[in-house]
Amino acid sequence: MKYFLILFTFIYSLSALANREIGFDISTMKNQTSKPSNPKPGYKKIYFKNDKLTSIDSDGIEELVTNGDLSGDIESSGLVTTYNGIVPIAKGGTGLSAAGASGNILTSDGTDWVSMPVAGLTTYNATLSNGLIYPIWDFTSPVKLTNPATLPTGIGFGTSWSPDGQFLTVVHSTTPFITIYQRSGTTFTKLANPATLPTGTGNGIAWSPDGQFLTVAHDTSPFITIYQRSGTTFTKLANPATLPTGTGFGAAWSPDGQFLTVGHSTTPFITIYQRNGTTFTKLSDPATLPPNTGRGMAWSPNGQFLTVTHNVTPFITIYERSGTTFTKLTDPATLPTGTGYGIAWSPDGQFLTVAHDTSPFITIYQRSGTTFTKLANPAALPAGTGSGIAWSPDGQFLTVAHSTTPFITIYERSGTTFTKLSDPATLPAGYGRGIAWSPDGQFLTVAHSTTPFITIYRTSSDTPFAKGSPVTTTVINREIR
Repeated sequence: MKYFLILFTFIYSLSALANREIGFDISTMKNQTSKPSNPKPGYKKIYFKNDKLTSIDSDGIEELVTNGDLSGDIESSGLVTTYNGIVPIAKGGTGLSAAGASGNILTSDGTDWVSMPVAGLTTYNATLSNGLIYPIWDFTSPVKLTNPATLPTGIGFGTSWSPDGQFLTVVHSTTPFITIYQRSGTTFTKLANPATLPTGTGNGIAWSPDGQFLTVAHDTSPFITIYQRSGTTFTKLANPATLPTGTGFGAAWSPDGQFLTVGHSTTPFITIYQRNGTTFTKLSDPATLPPNTGRGMAWSPNGQFLTVTHNVTPFITIYERSGTTFTKLTDPATLPTGTGYGIAWSPDGQFLTVAHDTSPFITIYQRSGTTFTKLANPAALPAGTGSGIAWSPDGQFLTVAHSTTPFITIYERSGTTFTKLSDPATLPAGYGRGIAWSPDGQFLTVAHSTTPFITIYRTSSDTPFAKGSPVTTTVINREIR
């Protein structure tokens, strides 16, 4: 039990975006005579196939565990396993008898975790034959995928994922104003355009929580276009009887799918619809309106709060909802320093974050009841105007798209401290406008001002350790995440 707790603590101390590992026991990983069953979405299984360490994902896609994981194959021949190389990384952690070092592996003799160098070590031998063996490698930052074969046609302003992670959508400056991709593994294939397109530049985009509806906020009346999805077909619904009064900049759905909200350029600056089937009925305006153009929109995960960013102070308006009534709360004691553009809640509703112009370009609030208290700024700030902002689904990472290179900033959260991670090796090509995580946290997408207008990163391949104590050898075909 003691060793299980040691391993458990170690696993979770390292399971972060910058520290992705997987554990396996070479001695028990026999060759498979048939393809294993697919794991559930978001997970992978690891096994030997034809003497090659192989992974399979929920789509049934098999990959050699090579680039980005190990610098070469792990090849098995009887009792001898050759390590062609392991990406160097500095590691440590609870349970190690010595701090992990660059390029090491972790092994256990059933008593202690030991960090051992692989330099000069080419074979799996008696020295390493006890218990579990954990090669260490690095995912220091998201890895850019190959661009889709068909790109958006103009400046990308917003991006959003369907709740099931099957579709990636981008709104942009040039007709057709929206591009819809269907994902298969790491391939993104553009679907046929909807028969009826938005009437102008797409500025904001949002999916309903059940994935049935896709909404685009855009230039030119009707300022919002609502599609109903059937398979891969997106059919425009009839416009609401009452339209937003000006250019739509942002759109957001309540977590229960009952309300659709739009931020726009003309008073009342926010329009709130209640949905009944495919009919959207405008509610009465809140008693206190945003003071100027509504831009970013976000609901708290429990549907209690609706938040709007705008052009003039206080730059953010927070409403508390009771039924169909939206009551403005007192402004936070410390406000964003400039025009608010993007806004996002952490998945647990504890934090509210705003991307804005004027340094520090991001403002992070911690919520207690109906009070929002600004946290200390991160030590490293975004390099320019914050436009888009998004949390990873597990609440561990906060990402900002902004105007100046590197165009994306990734923070790792520890309590109320946000630490900037290394920039991706390949950066977006221009001004980052919108940003979104896939629902399973496997992909991060940035919409930006320069071709290819969308950059898609894979944030992990094989995610943290398979669980087990140092003396347990039951890793084969374990689902890992």
